[in-house]
Amino acid sequence: MNAADTANDDDTVDIIITPTIERDYRRRNVFPDMWSGREDKILNSGHFLHKDVTSGYAQELLDDARAQRICADTTRGTMVAYSALGKNLWRGLKDLLEAVTVLDPGEEAVAEWLNGSESPARYKAGESALDQWGAVVEIVEGYHLISVRDEDGVYRTKEGERFSYRFGYATKKSDGRVYALSPWELRDIDGKPRHIRVVK
Repeated sequence: MNAADTANDDDTVDIIITPTIERDYRRRNVFPDMWSGREDKILNSGHFLHKDVTSGYAQELLDDARAQRICADTTRGTMVAYSALGKNLWRGLKDLLEAVTVLDPGEEAVAEWLNGSESPARYKAGESALDQWGAVVEIVEGYHLISVRDEDGVYRTKEGERFSYRFGYATKKSDGRVYALSPWELRDIDGKPRHIRVVK
């Protein structure tokens, strides 16, 4: 799981740093924001609570914790502390992902919600059109629901990757490769648009 897949930069998690981790951060001169004296609260256990840590920074801490957990020159106690920190960070990012997304209900359910009815503005399979760069493309599949990777998507896969559903076309370029294009990225061969993009 990657922070880019979990949340936006302004989404935050709370992190607890143990004295063992804090000492190791100081020894390695890394993550000064997590050093003692910069915590939001010292817990009764002596651990340091850091509130509202951005998801991107939390992912950096998680990546570091995973690396230190298997580092050859790390003591066993430090390895155990990093293992626990890694689990807590992963759980926090996973909870954040689940708070800002919905588990994929399936393409059929979303298509029904979005109600993609027939329209004369749509291209049909076999037609030619121009893409947004003016290249001629062939419509391989007509207007239908497609899933696209999207760091702000409201859906997530079982693997934790964020994506969105949108209506679009499967198009083939002259090199034979197939690309998914949104309706407003296509124009008729004479350059006239069929679809109009609605923006706020």
